Amino acid sequence: MPGWTPLFFRAEHEAAVRTALRRIASSVADDDAAQQTIEPSLTAGSAGRALFLFHAAELLDCDETFQAGALALRAALRHLPPSLRFFSGATGIAWLVEHLSRWVDDPDTDEIDHLLHRALTSTDRWSDDYDLFNGLTGYGVYLCRHLVRAPASALSRESLEAVIRHLDQISEQAAGARTWLRSAHLLASKESEEHPGGLYVLGAAHGVPGPIALLARCVALGHGGALVHRMLMEAISWLLAQRLPRGADARFAGWVEPGQRPTTPWRSTWCYGDPGVAAVLLAAGQATGNEAWKDEALELMLGVARRSRPRAGIVDPSLCHGAAGLGHIFNRVYQATGVPELGDAARSWLLEAVRMMDDPRVEWYRTSGLLMGLSGVGLALCASVSEEEPTWDEIFLMS
Repeated sequence: MPGWTPLFFRAEHEAAVRTALRRIASSVADDDAAQQTIEPSLTAGSAGRALFLFHAAELLDCDETFQAGALALRAALRHLPPSLRFFSGATGIAWLVEHLSRWVDDPDTDEIDHLLHRALTSTDRWSDDYDLFNGLTGYGVYLCRHLVRAPASALSRESLEAVIRHLDQISEQAAGARTWLRSAHLLASKESEEHPGGLYVLGAAHGVPGPIALLARCVALGHGGALVHRMLMEAISWLLAQRLPRGADARFAGWVEPGQRPTTPWRSTWCYGDPGVAAVLLAAGQATGNEAWKDEALELMLGVARRSRPRAGIVDPSLCHGAAGLGHIFNRVYQATGVPELGDAARSWLLEAVRMMDDPRVEWYRTSGLLMGLSGVGLALCASVSEEEPTWDEIFLMS
């Protein structure tokens, strides 16, 4: 199925989505004007709002929304967090500047680049997280984006090489498979008490799919050579070995304890569960030309499409674990495969996200943020009515 095409073919459905987008843009702009000094992050703050507002402004051809996006971006840059973490700190905002380079004159990330380089190269053995939100995967996502714009940057190349080296050193390898353990000290307090030996996390947000997506991107960009390719093959081999038996309610659990097999199917969300894994496998297959991984993604999402709504466990419209995130992943796999069942599922879940936003019985954060709130819902809706393939979703390991 070549190119990227608008998802909705019924005029009333597209009109409903565009109306929802205008309302979201107005609400997010108003919220940013009120809160821009409170939280600058990509996840929940001005940076995430700016990401949505710039894309909505282009789609809706609205100068007022564009100006609101520019204000949100300035607020994020004015209040850079001290942390380098991707979703809550400075590297996420640096990624935003790179991503918005067609709208932002001469993006400058030099200070963040030097701080990140120092953090990655000043230790021989990485002891912090490896995941997307807080660790090596997130840093690598930013560095890959930066190197697309500035391929001659020796500093960023050294930083990316350090990310790969650390991922290699802290991984566990056996029988042609490779994985990463999240030690107890990196888990939430309750989880660390329940799992003192740590966990092998199977979700895209905090687990093994993160390094897989990053390694695939490195292969596509020509970084890392034979080592990266071998790490990628071994990591996917380990991940696929964690599938639950055919006939289970889903194919992936949320995590597995050391020395155990996964047992409990997870609900159908991006952060944990089959959809997030499918998005990563599809992106890895597209980046490397591996058709078997794309086929795995298709099979997973067909299973999700045939899962009953109550069993899917979707209770809010968010991008992280709600209807918008699920609908967008269905759209991604539909655009890649052309399978009509997936297109139908994408339309259904995205319209459900629109409905849920206005349903007072739905309990959710009702913020303007990217991960849990309106900005994330808005970006998924933008992609559904656009003729341009989204690239913003690389921060969710979907492209």
